[in-house]
Amino acid sequence: MATPILAPKGFVRTSIPILEGGDGQYLQSELANIATSIATMLIFIPAVATKPPTSLGDGMIRLSRAPWQPLTGQSGDAWVQYNAATQTWVAFP
Repeated sequence: MATPILAPKGFVRTSIPILEGGDGQYLQSELANIATSIATMLIFIPAVATKPPTSLGDGMIRLSRAPWQPLTGQSGDAWVQYNAATQTWVAFP
């Protein structure tokens, strides 16, 4: 017998919490949280790099181009992935 597919629940509107500073402060706080989340996600988009990224995240992927060549024996462009456990760049499969 097939498992029934459950429809996702819709958005449930709730009231805005009452905080010191009013609705404006609440909205600014929420927008700041969204901006932080987006900035964190952006470092994980694969990109071309000619120098090591300033912010590192486990699993981030870069196409390394000269003069940055993090792999031993690398002589041209190569896709690399950051491994936080070893704090090294490894060849991306």
